[in-house]
Amino acid sequence: MNKIFSSPLFVCWDATYKCNLNCLHCCFGSNNKKNNELTTLEAKKMFDELSDLKVISFQFAGGEPMIRKDFFELAEYICKKNIITTVATNGLYIDKITSKKMKNIGIQGIQISLDGVNEKNHEYIRGKNTFSRTIEAIKHLVRVKIPVSVATLVYKKNIEDIYKLINFLNSIGVKNMRLQFLLPQGNAINNLKELFISPNKIKEIIEKLYNHPLVVQNKFNLILPCFVPSIIGTKQIKTNKSLFLTNNCGAGTCNVNINPFGDVTACGILTDEKWICGNIRENTLKNIWSKSDGFSIWRKDIKLNGKCNYCDLLDDCKGGCRASAYLSTGDINASDPLCWKGVNLNETTC
Repeated sequence: MNKIFSSPLFVCWDATYKCNLNCLHCCFGSNNKKNNELTTLEAKKMFDELSDLKVISFQFAGGEPMIRKDFFELAEYICKKNIITTVATNGLYIDKITSKKMKNIGIQGIQISLDGVNEKNHEYIRGKNTFSRTIEAIKHLVRVKIPVSVATLVYKKNIEDIYKLINFLNSIGVKNMRLQFLLPQGNAINNLKELFISPNKIKEIIEKLYNHPLVVQNKFNLILPCFVPSIIGTKQIKTNKSLFLTNNCGAGTCNVNINPFGDVTACGILTDEKWICGNIRENTLKNIWSKSDGFSIWRKDIKLNGKCNYCDLLDDCKGGCRASAYLSTGDINASDPLCWKGVNLNETTC
């Protein structure tokens, strides 16, 4: 049984599914046309409860959260609750003025999407006239000393960019990069052929990044998928302070996701109706957290199906990402299909 906290420690709110872009891999796809989002007053009521529950960290996500007209009003409100507040954004609403405003109201971190060191590879995913604006947004945030983490989708066309991207980000004052890989959901379903890279190629990429001088010297941080122990070894991960894994994502045990309409789920990726644990318009988050049966699958020890059961690294990676497994196989207990070892593992020799 996983350790369960009496209330969530981290809450991610997809403030809206609306977005000023239509990225090829977006997991929400057509959801951006739905209405009935939480109002300003409803959002503030939610923040009041998060404060009462002593939530430690909160993230505005989406969609594009800054597209909401009340974004700064809401951001200032929750920052005054002394909850660590961050924003996941494409950066296109960030300029000299908004970056200073974010700093002044107390936002403590920004994650910005950047998919290459050049216009061609970034804009293949995000659309025209986005690359230079994204770079400028990052520079504005660095100038006002808001910590920036870059989220990068690794796909076929930008594989050779990723190593160079570490150098580039370091040169403009960014010290953190989160690697993301394609999940068969939303817009990505129609773009798998153009974007998908094999588990063996993923292994090759991560091995190369792991040996980057800035990473080796603990001068640049990589946030990596949970199956990485199978690539570079558990000991190396534990001794290198620049490597961070997402294998203990805390879904349903210390973290929750709330969608634009108030639906609560354990995981921010698995948000379909079958995964909804309750709605904050109808119940308190405290009651949903403590009483909903929807969290049970996340809180019990998962009995994995497939080759992970024969792997000596199972205790370290926990079988990888449950969302990745479910979206690819329809089985929440399947092995993560992005793991190279799961693809190549021979049950009779392991």
